[in-house]
Amino acid sequence: MSLKSALFFASLALGHVIQPRSFSCQSPQLTQEQVEVAQQMSIKEKSMRKSGMTIQASISVDVWLHAVSASESGLSSDSALQKQFDTLQQTFSPYNINLNYAGKTKTVNAEWANEGNDQEMPMKKSLRRGNYQSMNIYIVDVLPTASGYCYYPTNAPEGSNAFFTDGCTLAKSAMGPIAAHEAGHWLGLAHTFDGNNCDGAGDNVDDTPAQSGPSSGCPASRDSCPNHPGNDPIHNYMDYTSPDCWTEFTPGQIDRVNSQWNKYRA
Repeated sequence: MSLKSALFFASLALGHVIQPRSFSCQSPQLTQEQVEVAQQMSIKEKSMRKSGMTIQASISVDVWLHAVSASESGLSSDSALQKQFDTLQQTFSPYNINLNYAGKTKTVNAEWANEGNDQEMPMKKSLRRGNYQSMNIYIVDVLPTASGYCYYPTNAPEGSNAFFTDGCTLAKSAMGPIAAHEAGHWLGLAHTFDGNNCDGAGDNVDDTPAQSGPSSGCPASRDSCPNHPGNDPIHNYMDYTSPDCWTEFTPGQIDRVNSQWNKYRA
C-alpha cells in the first residue's frame, strides 16, 4: 500500500472523511507533535503581538514543477506550468513570501501518473530537486480521492523519507489556485476548520474564527459557530470553499508561516 493510501485509510478510521465537493484536499492530518508545536507557536505569536512585534522570516522559495503523465500528449505545456507558477507567485508575494521558478521536469510514466498506487516514493526520489527550502510540486494525471495534497514541514534530514516525500501533488485538472491551498500546508498552515469542532483549538491561529467544518461553494456568509466571534473564513485559502472564493491569508497565518519557516526550513 502506498504511503498516501495508508494516510487516507487512517483518516477514515479517525472519522475524518473527505466528502465529495468541488474541491478536496488529502493532506495528512497533523501528528500530535505537529499540533503541540503549533500550540507553542501560537502562544509565542500572541505574546509578540501584544508587545507590538511580529515574527520575522526571510522566505525565499525555489519552486520546481514536475509534469508527470501516462503519455506525451498528457503532459502539461510549458505555458500551463508558467501560468501555475505565476498564480502561486501572485498569491504569496503580497505576504513577503518570495517564490522563484527554479525549473521544471516532464516525465512520461503511466505508474507515476496515477498517484493511487505505491509509486509515490520512487517518483519523488527520482524527480525531487533542491533542498528542504525548495517546493516541489508534482502534477499528475489522476489523484483518485482528492484534488491535491501536501506535507507539512517537519524535521527532515536530507536523504530521509520525510525529505523525499516533502512537497505537493496536484491532479492536472486541479491546476490553478488549488496549488496555493496546498502550498499553504507546505508552509505550515492547517485547514481553518481543523478538528471540525467549534470549541476546539482549530488551526491554532487566533485570528481565524471558529468553524465547525469545511465550507463549500462561495456563500455570501456562513457562521457555523454562532456562539463564537466572527463568521466562517470563507475567503481564506485554507478553507474548502471553491477556489474562486479565496482571497486572503490572515496576519496570524502569516505569523505562523514565518514561525514554521524559522523552525524547519530556514
